[in-house]
Amino acid sequence: MKIKHRLSVLLVPVLLFLLISPTFVVSGVDLPSPTQTFYVNDFASILSEETEDHLLQTNDLLEPQTGAQIVTVTVDFLDGLNSEEYAYQLFNDWGIGSKEENNGVLLLLSPGEEKYWITVGTGLEKVLSSGTLSKILDENRDDLFSQQQYDRFVTEVFDEIAEILAQHYHVTLDGDAGFGQHENSESDTGNFVEDLLFWIILFAVIGLSLGSTVLRGSIGRRYRRPPYPPVHMDRRVRRYGPGPHFGNFGPRPGNFGSRPGAGFGGGANRPVKRPGGGSHSFGGGARRSGGGGRSRGGGAGRR
Repeated sequence: MKIKHRLSVLLVPVLLFLLISPTFVVSGVDLPSPTQTFYVNDFASILSEETEDHLLQTNDLLEPQTGAQIVTVTVDFLDGLNSEEYAYQLFNDWGIGSKEENNGVLLLLSPGEEKYWITVGTGLEKVLSSGTLSKILDENRDDLFSQQQYDRFVTEVFDEIAEILAQHYHVTLDGDAGFGQHENSESDTGNFVEDLLFWIILFAVIGLSLGSTVLRGSIGRRYRRPPYPPVHMDRRVRRYGPGPHFGNFGPRPGNFGSRPGAGFGGGANRPVKRPGGGSHSFGGGARRSGGGGRSRGGGAGRR
């Protein structure tokens, strides 16, 4: 009886946790693997190519500057979970965002169940709180989802989240992604002044360099030594024979190729081998992936 009593005492808090916790993990859920683009995973085929390109371009500007990632996933159904549980598991399974900053964002859409959810990493819980996310979704965007205007829904929600992150990290998202219009005239004036100072300094450095070169040339012409050896040494050469010769020793060390006169480090025309293969690149075409970010669940959307 004592053993049964102790077991019941231990099970009560566990059951309460499972019933109350919104991040309750259900085993046996078959989560999809991320696509090669990682930022956009349209498994439900509801997004246009233009929308996908916009999401990719913005992430390509955002992540290198901040480490943050805004990943969009669409699935037809949620395998018996609500949208919050599914998003929580998917976020942690993919490791969205930087591992150090935990600054990932997941936008999940399930058109087959008419649900959506936004989950953020632990590092952004204050920046993108549940209240902030609810406010973003309440601006007539829930109606867009109900009307199956998925492209507009995703673009508007994504853009507002991206702009909040850009302001938080004090970065600018311009380029081809269509951001930067919110900057005021003061910032434009500041950029103009910075550019002007840059060009003034550049021209000053070029002028000093040219002046130094001209000055050295004039001094060299003024104090140039006579050619060596002097002309009268030619008599000594004819009388005693040529002296020791310190010129060409023949093939020099390092001249392993057919090109003459390579000297030490010969073969300078050979391409430099660099890590990652190829003679001009340190590697490239790396597959986008998550950085190991984590989430405690929570967020906003339709459960």
